[in-house]
Amino acid sequence: MAIMATLTLRPSGMYEYRRRVPDRLRGHLGLTEVRRSLGTKDKDEAKRRVPAVIAEVDRMFSAAGQVVTLDHRRVVALATRWLASRVSADEASPPDADTIDLHLSALQDRSEGYGMSITASMSSTANDLLMSVGLPNVDQVSRDALAAALFWNSVTYWQTLRRRLSGDYGPVPGIANAPTWVPPVAATAALGEDAALTMPALFDAWAAERKPTQKTVDSFRSCVLKFCAFIGHSDATRITDTDVVNWKDALVQSGLKAATINNKQLSALKLTLGYGKSNRKLPTNVASGVSVLVPRGEKSDQRGYTDAEARTVLTAARALTGWRRWLPFLSAYTGTRISEPADAAAADVKQSDDGVWCIDMTRRLLKNDSSARAIPLHSALMAEGFLDYVRSLPADGPLFPDLPPGPYGKRGATASKVVSRWVRKELGITDKRAAPNHAWRHRMATMHRAAKIPRDASRYLRGYAPEDDADDYGTHNLASLAEYMALLRPMG
Repeated sequence: MAIMATLTLRPSGMYEYRRRVPDRLRGHLGLTEVRRSLGTKDKDEAKRRVPAVIAEVDRMFSAAGQVVTLDHRRVVALATRWLASRVSADEASPPDADTIDLHLSALQDRSEGYGMSITASMSSTANDLLMSVGLPNVDQVSRDALAAALFWNSVTYWQTLRRRLSGDYGPVPGIANAPTWVPPVAATAALGEDAALTMPALFDAWAAERKPTQKTVDSFRSCVLKFCAFIGHSDATRITDTDVVNWKDALVQSGLKAATINNKQLSALKLTLGYGKSNRKLPTNVASGVSVLVPRGEKSDQRGYTDAEARTVLTAARALTGWRRWLPFLSAYTGTRISEPADAAAADVKQSDDGVWCIDMTRRLLKNDSSARAIPLHSALMAEGFLDYVRSLPADGPLFPDLPPGPYGKRGATASKVVSRWVRKELGITDKRAAPNHAWRHRMATMHRAAKIPRDASRYLRGYAPEDDADDYGTHNLASLAEYMALLRPMG
């Protein structure tokens, strides 16, 4: 049976998406039609927003009739996402102190058993939140657990607004370390006979299995939705290789760089359609083999810091404290991506059984699997007093507790922006070829070549995948890696 869906104009002038509920699902949802406001009076913008709503409704239909149980991790993830959204929307202009105290007082009464129970007080909010992620049929135990989590997050929300009112815009408790929301299998399973197999549903199923970072999920899902908007539908079974090529050509015409198109937009399509093919939902991956040729002028001309620039950055860093003091030095003497040490724990700096001090990044989710590695600490870092700094920290805390988390709770995002501005505006290193953070990685590659460090060891230290299967055999010995690091001359 065909899906009946329309884009209509409300009396208010806002566009809305309307879709008939299949007969077999009406008893489960208590609806004959789904209606969703698109939040805009502009028709072109409404069309761009439709794919995201289609995906939401698809998930709702897919989950209808299947009673879903949410584990504790998902309850925390969903409740925290709600908290983060509310704080983000309201923290710029918090209400007055009397209003905030009134709400906190009411929450205090409920927590002590006066009036409505904490679960009952948030049941409607929990129901709306579950519907928004396409989970209408969640069991009562999970629903109550979510309502309770939302209640305590409401307390955090009002306490945060009170701190914002006093000028404190520090981190919101619980958000930085919260788990990523991943829909349960019932919400991402193959759709029933009355619904199309959609690109957003396929992507969500891939994300549920692969468990990438939330930043990757949001970025790639946006690409998938933009592609659906471009071709005018989200039915994965109707997508052709011509659709993919036409989209690629349109992206090229828009002025995007080849690397951006290949590594982001087309990559998101390929992994989504590839998931469909490998899970026997699609006969082929029609995006396979489609890519943009990289023009000669677009190849990277980035360079590493010169000796003089390196000394300028490190000399200036010595006058600073905390993460601003040590992160440039770690970048300089490890060649890591700035996000890697920025989000490290104090316990990640450790001494191996054979006495080698290192920063161990083998147990954390990094950019990719090859990024998980242990890097010996250069003697120059020891001479600067880095270990004394580490020993001054709580063993169970972050390596840089004074570095506030940025989007998605990652400290690296904040560090990247602050360091970039510092290098460009305060230190005067303005050559665009020397990216403030990435220039250390280019410099480290140059230093490795000068020291004649074996290529496989160099790639491991810099967090790149082995070049072939042979290089992937065996492990890298820390003592040997420390000998290679000792060949790198201090930067003074």
